[in-house]
Amino acid sequence: MSSFSFPERPATEIIGALAQVGIAALKLEDLANPSADLVCTLYSNFLAFADPLGEESDIQIAFGALELLDNPDHYVDAIRTFNLYRKIKGMLASIRFGSFNLRDLIKPDTKRTLQILSTIVNFIYYRLQVNKLILDHEVARQMEEPTVQQLDAEVKDLRQIIQNYNKQQMSLKTMAKALKEKTDAINDKISQADFELVKNAQENSKLSSKIVQSPDKLQRALEEKKSYRTEVKNSERSAMQSVQEKTSTLEVYSKVNSAKTLEKDVKALKVKLSDERVSIMAVEAKLVEKQGKAKQAEELIKAKLNTVKAEMEWKLQCLEPRERKAEAMVTKHYLFDIRVSVPLKSLMLIRTNLFQFWT
Repeated sequence: MSSFSFPERPATEIIGALAQVGIAALKLEDLANPSADLVCTLYSNFLAFADPLGEESDIQIAFGALELLDNPDHYVDAIRTFNLYRKIKGMLASIRFGSFNLRDLIKPDTKRTLQILSTIVNFIYYRLQVNKLILDHEVARQMEEPTVQQLDAEVKDLRQIIQNYNKQQMSLKTMAKALKEKTDAINDKISQADFELVKNAQENSKLSSKIVQSPDKLQRALEEKKSYRTEVKNSERSAMQSVQEKTSTLEVYSKVNSAKTLEKDVKALKVKLSDERVSIMAVEAKLVEKQGKAKQAEELIKAKLNTVKAEMEWKLQCLEPRERKAEAMVTKHYLFDIRVSVPLKSLMLIRTNLFQFWT
């Protein structure tokens, strides 16, 4: 924003600026010879433009002053003029024109009036510029309001995060305090242990001094005990090492013997399996041989049975005439001779049995 200045303006520019903001509609001849009424009207309108709310309070002050006078009608215009002078002087002084006097209001001069109006126009320009900047700022603010709201939300989130961090910090401080107390307790124990260590070192020193001052026999006995302890420890280590080596050797031997035993068992099983295979082959050969003999015997039996069958059929054929002859004789004489009937029944039974056998 530019700073306010008051260069002198030409009359035409002054007329245009005053008309633009609605203060007055002037002509060049009005400014060529300004009257007191004209300048009072111009300054009153300018004050109304600069401070719209100030006019009512001034009227109340004027009426209050008139009530104090004996004949107020003669002083109405003077009081109004004085109030206007006071206000316009204060207003011009606020915009850095401090040489305004009562003569400029009552008996205005053309040059002085143009200077005062130039100051007023410069203020109007400045105010318009400031209002434009304010408007632009308001538009920019409205456009940036979503961003501002977003930033406000982010600020709230950050404040919440800061509060959480503060809580964590308090918790960490509490933990640090507890750790410090534990550390102090440990340091006290360490100090106590150091004290005990120093005390023991002093006692050891006293004992060492006594040993140094003792007879040579005690010193040699201590050295012998130390040597004996060293030898015992070395013996223990050697014994442990020997036991470990023997254990390892035994494990190896055991594994080797186990492997050899397994190998022997496998070989024996292989031999046994081979023998069993040979035995199975021999049994199979004998079985085949016996099957052949059984087949031959079966064929021989069949041949013998066939021969017997043929003989029996021939015998039956030979017996049939005799049987018929005997039956005829029995039928003819109705005799039941025991000597004849018994052989006949036997013959019939033999015939029946042979028939059943061959069928």
